[in-house]
Amino acid sequence: MFRVRFLTALVGVPMMLLVISWGAQALRGLPFVAAVAFLVVVGLKELYGNMWRKQIRPVCELGYAASVALLLVVWYVRPSWQGQAIGFILAATVAGALVAHLGVKGETSPAQNVGGTVLGVIWVGLLFTYFLRLRQLDLAHVYPWLRGDDAWSFFRRHCGPLIVTFAAAWLSDTMAFAVGKTLGKHKLCPYLSPGKTIEGTIGGFLGATIFGALAAALMAIPVVHGAALGAIIGVIGQLGGLSQSAIKRDFQIKDFGTLFPGHGGVMDRFDGILFAMPAAFLYFKLFILM
Repeated sequence: MFRVRFLTALVGVPMMLLVISWGAQALRGLPFVAAVAFLVVVGLKELYGNMWRKQIRPVCELGYAASVALLLVVWYVRPSWQGQAIGFILAATVAGALVAHLGVKGETSPAQNVGGTVLGVIWVGLLFTYFLRLRQLDLAHVYPWLRGDDAWSFFRRHCGPLIVTFAAAWLSDTMAFAVGKTLGKHKLCPYLSPGKTIEGTIGGFLGATIFGALAAALMAIPVVHGAALGAIIGVIGQLGGLSQSAIKRDFQIKDFGTLFPGHGGVMDRFDGILFAMPAAFLYFKLFILM
């Protein structure tokens, strides 16, 4: 299993870096937005598909359209209009899901169906917009040494926030898995996730803090910010994974999908990072780019 996970990461990480760096520049960022939209649609398909197996009937097409629209708004609409546009999309999702159930007869609950539709749009669609928001940050506004014209300076100033966030979140998962397997003895929450241990959780927190600091140093961000950001992600990211375990327990599944061999689906691979990205974005805005 570990070998499969490693090979998947060996292929996936360079592809991710290419999409983040080149894809966000070419054709007004269309390849980048398209890649994130692909993850969103697959993640929604995984979530909605499991809802259908639980006799919940979300309005899938509406969920897909609203989620992709959120991505387009965040990337292409000027910031001063984004709040209104996002509010309209979310309101239209609720209204559209309610209208879709007019005259529908059956054993399913309209309230559950509407709730499931909106949950998908917010959990997957809205949280994935922070993938784009982090990429839009420019560290050169506060760190003059990143204003060079060379490719490495450009990469660090524009991709640094995403790289630090991903490094802390994903290596936190790796450390939690490794420490839990080797030293784990005390179960963290056996009802929700029998494999998670207190020792693994501590290892994940320390791993996020350490790798956040290392990634920050590589990206020319002060190490203290990287460590603080890693510590925050080490807590929030693991809460995201544990929260998703509750949903998977309800669905009675081990993984949401199979897109990433050894890791599961989009919702499995991005469980902690979806919680971590909004927190990381807020940290950059409040404490680094203020």
